[in-house]
Amino acid sequence: MKILLLEDHSSTLAFLQQQLGALYPNASIFAFAHYKEAEICIHTQAIDLVITDLDFDGEKEFALVADAYQQQIPCIIYSAHYNQSYLNKAKDYAYRAFICKMGDIGELLYALKHYAELDLYQCQFIQKQHSKEEHSIAEPILNGVEKSILKFIIQGKERKEIAEKLKIKINTLNSYIRDMVVNNNCTLYELIHRYVVWHKE
Repeated sequence: MKILLLEDHSSTLAFLQQQLGALYPNASIFAFAHYKEAEICIHTQAIDLVITDLDFDGEKEFALVADAYQQQIPCIIYSAHYNQSYLNKAKDYAYRAFICKMGDIGELLYALKHYAELDLYQCQFIQKQHSKEEHSIAEPILNGVEKSILKFIIQGKERKEIAEKLKIKINTLNSYIRDMVVNNNCTLYELIHRYVVWHKE
């Protein structure tokens, strides 16, 4: 069995490798942090299962998911990004499971173990979030710079990188983030969730 992993956070990548190694001790695991490397692998190896985060480099959010679909390889999406527009787009690629990183680890392990039997499976965290009435979630109050900062955070960029892209100091960036949280009377996680609900582009 050959498993392809795409995940740009090293700790999450190591965790996935560990779990897969326990579930499939004889499997060959190809783990990558960048899509280009994973793209080469999926076209040169006889891959049996793809597990991927969503890639936010340019417009290639579903690049590896699409590759897996074209080659009829079962695919599990493991991502913190789960708004309805992503779920709808993911359905076009017939994923086996869509698991949110903020959900229960047990559901990830369930999907990894039973992927062959699953079809468009969504973890309970995603199901619960989308069973709520979206209009009950307040639209976040953000200015242009704050929106840019939040988008970069959602894309998984580190604060140092965000500050460099916006040509501001780290302390200034931290002040923006603190103001966003205070002005919206919520945690940063809640602010991200509210932004994702209201902005589905």
